[in-house]
Amino acid sequence: MKNKSITLFPKKYILLFILYFSLLLSCNKDVYESIKVETVAVSQIGEDSILVEGRISNNNNVDVLYNGFCMSKLPFPEMKDNQVLVKRINGSFKALYLNLEPDTEYYFRSFAVNNFEYTYGNIIKFKVPY
Repeated sequence: MKNKSITLFPKKYILLFILYFSLLLSCNKDVYESIKVETVAVSQIGEDSILVEGRISNNNNVDVLYNGFCMSKLPFPEMKDNQVLVKRINGSFKALYLNLEPDTEYYFRSFAVNNFEYTYGNIIKFKVPY
């Protein structure tokens, strides 16, 4: 009787496995990097009006679908909180918030969205003077 060896994986599956992982490793990873968005400044321009400025410094050649700001009286504003979508010019964008309450702290945050994700910028706290 011949000695038969046991094969756990047929050769064709091993070759498919190697091909799959070589393709996976060769993909362009830059496409999936996050958009770099920054909340640059918050400044008062009127008694109850605030100008917020943001910037997308490097979008890694990924199309940004839209960008803007969110604002809240709570420390971590999210996109749904008083969202303003704005046009971007050379990576910079601005928005005006009106009718803010005096002697109140607000938190502003920029964001950007592409086909893969949404990315938040830093949060800036601003207190409207009384």
